[in-house]
Amino acid sequence: MSELKLPEYLSEPLATLDLAQSGKKLNFLRKTINNLSDLFANEIYLSSTAQQTGLLQNLQSPSKIISLFGLIICSNYTSHVTSLILIVILSLCYARLSGISLVLLIKRCWLLVPSILLLCSLPVLFNHFNTVNTTPLLIVAKNNFLLPSGLYITKYSAQIVALTILRSGCSLSIVYVLLTTTSWSKIAHGLAWLKFPCSFILILEMTYRYIFLLANLALQLNQARLLRSVGIITHQNNRKFIGHSIAVLFLKAHYLANEIFQAMRCRGFSAYQNHVVNQLSYRDYQFMVFNFSFIIGIFLLG
Repeated sequence: MSELKLPEYLSEPLATLDLAQSGKKLNFLRKTINNLSDLFANEIYLSSTAQQTGLLQNLQSPSKIISLFGLIICSNYTSHVTSLILIVILSLCYARLSGISLVLLIKRCWLLVPSILLLCSLPVLFNHFNTVNTTPLLIVAKNNFLLPSGLYITKYSAQIVALTILRSGCSLSIVYVLLTTTSWSKIAHGLAWLKFPCSFILILEMTYRYIFLLANLALQLNQARLLRSVGIITHQNNRKFIGHSIAVLFLKAHYLANEIFQAMRCRGFSAYQNHVVNQLSYRDYQFMVFNFSFIIGIFLLG
């Protein structure tokens, strides 16, 4: 019998296959896959954190929803930086007492959205874009031929930008603390206990599940394409693949919506049923009283 031999292309050196260059071309898609993988990992992480023992994990969902959303409303209505800093400190304390990593909280809530808001608000800081209150805070350039009135950051604009960034960070931090300490099913039960419309809760539940379903489909599309790709892939082909993937996801979402609804009807679904939530304990009332007292103190401070 003749001996089996490997094909010549399998024994060639790695450099001759141009895989190193194709890796650069696929860098964007690989980053996309990594981001999607992190999304599912974070979802698993959030569920595991909600099962731990901590301050907020031991409370009923209605008391957490009322208290934390009250803090969100307070942070968006207050107009003092000191008040917002106090709300940030309170959210960090809740996270620490609930076993949430402060590093992850800062990374996910304070590095992305507030940074984008800061970049978008940079022009507003200077006196040429603000004619309401031009009291200088930091002089960048003195009067010259190109800038007759100079260039400086106004005190009023700096305060407005700081309030915008702190408000967004406060809201994101509080929502993150709520989601990491409460499973989604308990949040839905808490909303039902608070007499939210059943149709509203049903839409939220379906949207929540669709987000991860479609993200999983996008992850599978990218992985399948990478496994079937050999050689150099141009940026034009990458853009075409992304456009086709978006179209496939839209069609798939429309198809799944009909299939899931028909499956629900076949299994006897008629309307969303309110689930029973345990009665609030003395600890829940203490938590709500403390937060409402804190909110009243913030408004009195402002």
